Amino acid sequence: MKQFYFLIICTLISVQTFAQDKWADIWCDTWNILEHTMGMESTEETWRHYLAQDTIINEQTYSVVNYYWTLEETKVYKIAFVRFTEDKKVYLLRDNTEYLVYDFSVQVGDTIEAIVGAFWGDMSEQLLVREIHTDIETNLKTIILYRLCPIEDLDEITECCPIEWIEGVGSTDGFLMGYPVCYHWTGGVGCSLLCAYKDDELKYYNPTHYERYGCEYNTATDVETLPISNSSTQKVIHEGQLLIQSDGKTYNVLGVEVGE
Repeated sequence: MKQFYFLIICTLISVQTFAQDKWADIWCDTWNILEHTMGMESTEETWRHYLAQDTIINEQTYSVVNYYWTLEETKVYKIAFVRFTEDKKVYLLRDNTEYLVYDFSVQVGDTIEAIVGAFWGDMSEQLLVREIHTDIETNLKTIILYRLCPIEDLDEITECCPIEWIEGVGSTDGFLMGYPVCYHWTGGVGCSLLCAYKDDELKYYNPTHYERYGCEYNTATDVETLPISNSSTQKVIHEGQLLIQSDGKTYNVLGVEVGE
């Protein structure tokens, strides 16, 4: 009988250890992202993205990703659903379709198709893996990728716009941030990851921005008094998406005009 209970205890310990060693468990669950406009009067605001809870969709377990402006914590918006797999990939579910966001199983020289800036849409891009650095202590990877961009008026592809992925953290632009284009436009929005947390413990901070901004920074105090440029440009949130209104027209963050 004692041997029987000993086997049960060993089994329970093994199950618990396995659960703690799942690849999904290494990931941060909260990201503070600095958003800065690129207009005549720039503003800096901190938005918090976080894994809210798990849910089952199509017999798969997904984490709900929500976000809010850190000065208005009561106004919470949903971004999407994400799924972490044991082959070191992260998928986004949107409109019942899965898209690859991260792949930490890649090797230098690989070309993959993934979403850059999943927050803004579901446009996948070709990415070339240029560098991989593995931390000796944690064995976690940092991957440098380049977008493969077409050259205007030429039937050629060139490397452009480097992206940095950190295993367990995500992109240095933010977990689901980044840009699917290689240019910034006046009145557009730039983003940088300030800090990332796991269970309220700081796991990452941006060495470039932390000294100036810390983990949270806002130049505006409320939505109504956000500085805008002389061209009557303002930011609005509609159905969970950030839009730019300028001179009677509405644009998404890429500068593409959208309908009302």
